[in-house]
Amino acid sequence: MLNIGRRGLSTLFILTGMLLARSVAGQFDDLAVRLHATDRDSMVHVDSTRFRALVEHLCLKFKDAPLETWSVEDHINLMRCANTMMFERRVGEQFAGEPYQRLDAMIDAQNYVHWITERYPKWIPNRGMGLYIPDLDMEMGGTPSLRGRFNVQ
Repeated sequence: MLNIGRRGLSTLFILTGMLLARSVAGQFDDLAVRLHATDRDSMVHVDSTRFRALVEHLCLKFKDAPLETWSVEDHINLMRCANTMMFERRVGEQFAGEPYQRLDAMIDAQNYVHWITERYPKWIPNRGMGLYIPDLDMEMGGTPSLRGRFNVQ
């Protein structure tokens, strides 16, 4: 049996946690793909299991990290998730329960829309009283184009 002691065990747990955090940090970056202006009617396709995992990840991110530390990919993914859930959140629909309601509540509790417009002040209104952020080439709320949502299968 390996005898590493209390200090060694603590160091082992800390290193393991750091490695896990590093491997989790970018696991959804591929979903934040920026679609070209010519691809306005294209959508990022994702299966329902991965979409749910992304929503859970964003809920944890809200709890663990200030918005200022989030990557551009995290913000794009959050906006796409919110836009996707917006159309199917009534009772009995695909995104009505947990963790989707929790993410919606966190977006509201953190006053995310206000924060993102302060962070990117060059936003402009989009269709349906939402906003378009040119620096991210992404929409939030309103009636976003297809590329501002996920196609969850």
